[in-house]
Amino acid sequence: MTVEAHTQIWINDHLDLINYAIQIGDQEWQAELVAALKEMNVPSYPSEEVVKEQLWRQYDEVLRQMLVIYEQLRNSAFKGDLNIEEQLWSLKLRRVNLAKQIKQA
Repeated sequence: MTVEAHTQIWINDHLDLINYAIQIGDQEWQAELVAALKEMNVPSYPSEEVVKEQLWRQYDEVLRQMLVIYEQLRNSAFKGDLNIEEQLWSLKLRRVNLAKQIKQA
C-alpha cells in the first residue's frame, strides 16, 4: 500500500471519528480530531522502496540460513534429523511468503 493510500485512509478514519464524536456529543474529542486533521499528524509509513528493501534483506537471510542447513546435511550425520528437516521446511515456506510479498510490493 502506498504512503498516499495510508494517508487517505488516515484522513477518512478521522473524518468518520469526527462524525461519531458529533453524534455522541463529545465536543472535546471532536476538537482534538479536528486539530489533528488541521495539523495533519498523519503517522508516517515506510516508503514502498524501503519496504521492498527490507523484504529482500529478509529473503537473503532466509537463503543464507537454508545454505547453512544444506551444508550441514551434506557434511554431517544430520541426515534424517527431523528437527533439521522441520527447520528447512519452515525456511522454505518463509521464502515463498517473502517472494509473494516482494512481488506485491
